[in-house]
Amino acid sequence: MVIAEFRRPTYREGIVAGSRVVTRVRAEGRSLDVEGEETDFDRHQRVLSLRTGEPVVLEDDAEEWLRGLAVAYRTPNLWIEIIEDTDPPSAPKTAPAQEMREPLLR
Repeated sequence: MVIAEFRRPTYREGIVAGSRVVTRVRAEGRSLDVEGEETDFDRHQRVLSLRTGEPVVLEDDAEEWLRGLAVAYRTPNLWIEIIEDTDPPSAPKTAPAQEMREPLLR
């Protein structure tokens, strides 16, 4: 299960003072439940799976789709934050950095 929130900034005297939740989305298996004022988002949008890097759509796997949507859907005025994930993807494995022996510029 994945729960995510659409958030908008809040302002005080013209300055960003925080954010507020405008919509909560819950994905479990292939089902998606949406509550709130921002319900008009593209549910047919293809996003990248955070596990495989392959394109995924809502009908394939709602949980993986919502994780990918949270990465793809970021604007200054509306963004998505994952607040609960019962099976988060593991961190990618990377090779350790190697020290350069010669400088790039001479």
